[in-house]
Amino acid sequence: MKDLILHSLKMRKVGTVSVLISIALSTCLCLALGLTYGGVTKGIDLSEQRSGSDLMVVPLSARTSLTDTTLLFTGAPANVYMATVVYDQIASMDGVEKASPQFFSQTLDMGCCSVGEETRLIGVDFATDFVVTPLLSQPIDGLGSNQIIAGGNVSGVDTGKMRILGEEFEIVEVLPDTGGELDDCIVMDIQTARELAKKMPDYDEIFEGLGDPEKLISTVVIDANEDDPPAYATLCSNIRKISGIALVENSEAIDAAQKQLRSVFVLLAVTTVAMVVITLLQLFARFYTCVWDRKAELALYRAVGADAGALRKMIGGEIGILVLGGCVLGLVLGFIGQGMLQKMLIESLDFPFVAYGIGESALLALAIVAAFVLIAFLAVVWPLKQISRINPSLAMQQGDID
Repeated sequence: MKDLILHSLKMRKVGTVSVLISIALSTCLCLALGLTYGGVTKGIDLSEQRSGSDLMVVPLSARTSLTDTTLLFTGAPANVYMATVVYDQIASMDGVEKASPQFFSQTLDMGCCSVGEETRLIGVDFATDFVVTPLLSQPIDGLGSNQIIAGGNVSGVDTGKMRILGEEFEIVEVLPDTGGELDDCIVMDIQTARELAKKMPDYDEIFEGLGDPEKLISTVVIDANEDDPPAYATLCSNIRKISGIALVENSEAIDAAQKQLRSVFVLLAVTTVAMVVITLLQLFARFYTCVWDRKAELALYRAVGADAGALRKMIGGEIGILVLGGCVLGLVLGFIGQGMLQKMLIESLDFPFVAYGIGESALLALAIVAAFVLIAFLAVVWPLKQISRINPSLAMQQGDID
């Protein structure tokens, strides 16, 4: 039976290849789009749940080089600084439940560090921090001068140690996925980050006009009560009155990311749906007519002693190889395509991304395969029932067999 099925497929090379390619491409598009959309949606949801802060204050100069989504969702290097007096002003305002300063720095390249690429270093004041600390598996009072916390996407953390500017640091913990900037950052004590910034090449020019890094911060993260809209609006208004700063509202940035997400994926979804519909129509036409188009061949098999069950197994085997073969090829291409699509979207639009786990990815893949198997079954179930009605002698009399 196996040889007969393979021979039948080889005899119909053009149809076999076209169906395999159609199924593979449709499966690839469905999987790549599903994994990417799911990962970005999961990233946005986690970012909203675990952001810790409602507002972020940055120097006005940051607006010229960084978008709100870049600051919130990526670990892109950010050399932006303002005076610590900004933090003092904000911390004393009515409506501020919590406030904490942070100092951004960055590694440069593999020549000075072991992370492999430019990565934002975030100096955190653990005395006031409420963003990083809640994510840790165990509470800490602070970090030593040779200790760091790594984001989940930072490379080179397997050894438990990392070299930065010639100094060796102990990795105290790797943060869970947050969907935000912390995933791609290295966290250390704010004083350690300042000391490293002083040692970094070419940073003298940055601090020349700003002053001593000891008196500078990069951002102030704020926890405010959004449940009281008037008070929240008043607080935002008061913060914006501070000279030389820009206010980032996390909820607005997340909403903007979601709108971008929807607009981009609508276009991708339309393309995918069109491809899937074309493939399903081709599948239905191929499998529904396969019994009638091959009536003469099947009648001949009946004439030489094959029963209806054997013929059903043969047709079912051909269909199974085509559908499952195309799906397997499509799943492989889909996982590769998802990586490319993810990279393109995140680099161009600064989407947060938290990849599906093995279980979630497997469920999505199985759902796609199940959909194609179901369509194939529905397309061929009725013709398969007609096999038992084929009368070999009548088919020969009608000239159906050459």
